[in-house]
Amino acid sequence: MDGILENLSSPSWWFTAVFVALLIGIIAHYLPRLLEKALKTHLNTGRDRNEKSRQNIEKNVQFLVDNPELIPETNIIGRVENIGGWIFTGLGGLLLAVSYLLIEADLKMPI
Repeated sequence: MDGILENLSSPSWWFTAVFVALLIGIIAHYLPRLLEKALKTHLNTGRDRNEKSRQNIEKNVQFLVDNPELIPETNIIGRVENIGGWIFTGLGGLLLAVSYLLIEADLKMPI
């Protein structure tokens, strides 16, 4: 207890206390402004990024509206090629299955 009373009577303790109080007051005065500015900058950056993304999507949509032949589902040639690919894939699978069955049957036949 005597140590605390000695510190309270010391001018260096009072100088430090006043200095720290002033420092805290200055920080408390400017910190909200700095945080507000940083938050606005961050939100504006996100807003700008979203706006650029939206404009890019609108540009792509307008391009596809102007050139519908580039959309695979509306291109008749693309549909025919797609159907042809499925047919050839199916025929290839069928040929593979028949070949496998014939080879298995040939291996099981006694000579």
